[in-house]
Amino acid sequence: MNIAIKKVSLNTKQGLLDWLENHPETQVVDASVVASKRHAEHAVKETLKAFDQGSNISKKPEPEFLIRITGERQLNKALLKSEVKDSNAVFVSWSEKSVWPSFKKAFVKKETVFTEKEDLDAIEKTSTFWLWS
Repeated sequence: MNIAIKKVSLNTKQGLLDWLENHPETQVVDASVVASKRHAEHAVKETLKAFDQGSNISKKPEPEFLIRITGERQLNKALLKSEVKDSNAVFVSWSEKSVWPSFKKAFVKKETVFTEKEDLDAIEKTSTFWLWS
């Protein structure tokens, strides 16, 4: 499985929801909800594992990812928390087809590098969030 994770500054959010609708297995979330690259990878793996085991909360993997990355059990709360508030965002795709070049061309003003400071509390919360609710 190939997971693409990019920390970016967006030049526009206009058309983003339509673009995401046409590119399954991809999400763009507010940078504040992603503690590290490892956190995003873990959320993707937990999303796919939930579908494999039949323990998913959502009917589709994209909203399930939002639930996992934010640590929220309710989709409405996950949507509010993960919504891109300003231009700082994280692009995450676990699609077999590389969609990063298309996204970058349409929306990215600047790509920045993740600092590899791991936030283990955030990683743990994505896999055990139901215990904290």
